[in-house]
Amino acid sequence: MNRKKITVGILAHANAGKTTLTEQLLYYNGIIDRVGRVDDGDTVSDSMDLERARGISIRDSLVTFPIGGCVIQLIDTPGHIDFSAEVERAINVLDLAILIVSAADGIEAQTLFIWNALTRRGIPVIIFANKVDRLGANYEEIYELICKNLSCNIIPINEFYKENEYIFIRPCSDEAIMELLAEHSEIILDYYLNEKKLPKQLVESEFYRLINSHKIYPVLFGSALTDKGIVELNDFIEDIAANITVCADDGNLFGAYVYSVENSGKGRYVYAKVLQGTVRVRDKVELKYYNKLCPVKQLYNMDGKKLVAATYASAGDIVVIKDFEGKCGEYFGNISMQNSQLIKFVHPALCVKILPQYPSDIHLLRDALGILYDEEPQLNLRYDIDSGFFYVDLLGEMQAEIISSVLMERFHVAAVIEDIDIVYKETPVKYAEASASYTCVSGITLSVSPRERDTGYSFVSKLSTDFLHIKFQRQIEKIIETYIKQGVYGWELTDIEVALIGGQFDSMGSEPMHFNIITPIALFRCLKKAGVSLLEPQCRFFVSCNQNRMAAVTGSLTARKSVFQILKTGETCVISGESTVESMLNFPSELVKITSGLGSFSFETIGNIVSRNQNRIKEYLGPDPRNEVTFVINSMHASLVPLDEVLMKKKKPTRSKFKNKYNKGNNAK
Repeated sequence: MNRKKITVGILAHANAGKTTLTEQLLYYNGIIDRVGRVDDGDTVSDSMDLERARGISIRDSLVTFPIGGCVIQLIDTPGHIDFSAEVERAINVLDLAILIVSAADGIEAQTLFIWNALTRRGIPVIIFANKVDRLGANYEEIYELICKNLSCNIIPINEFYKENEYIFIRPCSDEAIMELLAEHSEIILDYYLNEKKLPKQLVESEFYRLINSHKIYPVLFGSALTDKGIVELNDFIEDIAANITVCADDGNLFGAYVYSVENSGKGRYVYAKVLQGTVRVRDKVELKYYNKLCPVKQLYNMDGKKLVAATYASAGDIVVIKDFEGKCGEYFGNISMQNSQLIKFVHPALCVKILPQYPSDIHLLRDALGILYDEEPQLNLRYDIDSGFFYVDLLGEMQAEIISSVLMERFHVAAVIEDIDIVYKETPVKYAEASASYTCVSGITLSVSPRERDTGYSFVSKLSTDFLHIKFQRQIEKIIETYIKQGVYGWELTDIEVALIGGQFDSMGSEPMHFNIITPIALFRCLKKAGVSLLEPQCRFFVSCNQNRMAAVTGSLTARKSVFQILKTGETCVISGESTVESMLNFPSELVKITSGLGSFSFETIGNIVSRNQNRIKEYLGPDPRNEVTFVINSMHASLVPLDEVLMKKKKPTRSKFKNKYNKGNNAK
């Protein structure tokens, strides 16, 4: 009998207690025989030496366990903002989320971003208010904090109060829950107003229906470290798992989403959530990104914390596929979903240059960075063949430190990371279209148009396969995905739709090489016609400092043209605001000087705004289609003969059915 599979994610700001809570849940469900501690470096989900040494989660981890009649597929995610890309992808596979709020630290920036992503995705959420045993923790204050910052539609499942320095947990009364449910359920309100006796089964079904439809959010209070409220949380997970609706369809063709990739000495492991259908060993599944079929050689399920060989996986399963070419963050198989349907809130704000400490290690560094890029596509790895430098995009400065440590720990490569700079983006100003052709046999017409801010890139083909074979259309899409990484000013393009609106081919004369050349040329002709605007990353920040340093801190923020407000005054002040990332780049070091090291600062990128500096030009890496002649020479290995207009006039006319329409065209025309 197949048990119902529920994918549950534990998410929170850094140091809120995610890993400790994961340990407690694994202990209560018999997966481990003792609860590990982050400080001791012996937790299950922090498996990397670097994670244990720093006491933070860098990669997400998967553990499964049975609970009631269901199987929980538990994903413990990183909390530090520099590793939000892992969280972003995990959110896209969740059926249920446990969002941890620290009663000691309150609602922090990362918590808000995670909450917004969960609600946009429509994922049911259990809020766990952790660390209620800390000095100063107050039930009313925490309750109001959650209502103010997350949602007022919360229902406490338990409460806490202090007595003689101990925490006691007591369930809410049924009457209190009925009043709260009546605010969101017309059925219960009718019973309640007419003083009818509420059937227990009706109350339970409405309670779980409202949670499943994101109308209400249950809140539990406790302390993962001291094992307070964990029993109630574990029991509640069991109840909600039995009543929650999961999006799994066994009747459709197979389709899945890759949320994580892990490379080790034993192979490449792809972690994917099966969204529909069934996949079996030896099946060949479609990889749309690579435009080919790929065999499934080895399948695994996670049993506890161990991989167990499997012969098949069905909708709802998280499956691990060994030595499979699935790309991290992409759908694969026969699935109609588009990447635009994925929740995306990660915007890398910094770029750095990486070079080997010892020149002889250049090939080792290349291979190592290639593996890291395979696991984390947000790095956007680039290589400059002339200088021998590698470039990657990052979410923060800590990520640069972690990459340096990972290169040494995993790959034994000493690397130098330098020249931290802001990641600018380009976006088209208006609609434009342009064409390019290779002789008279291969040609395309593209258009570009601006999209709403922070919606990224999309490609659409508006061309029938009668005019351009599907294999060439897919090739064009893949080429465009490569060339949008560097625009007119050398920065990645965003908030742009590229459409294929015209084209032709000859079944005998067209070759893939033709489209490798004309696609980037057509794209950049579009961009030059449309004009591009430079965007720069914006951030939301939180600063805490002593009262006697607040004037100096606010003065520094004002000088940086930040917009801010003071959230809390007293002995410790809390300031929140928004600014450009570039304005805040060296603020942490200045804050250390202003507060004598007693202040704290955290920030989160929140998208892009039109930059006040429209003259930031970045060196273009690789073949440059902005200079068409040089680009064609390089692409044709220093030969322009096939493109020569005079020679083309002497060429015998093609038998293509498109000759009458396009015989006046020239290559790069």
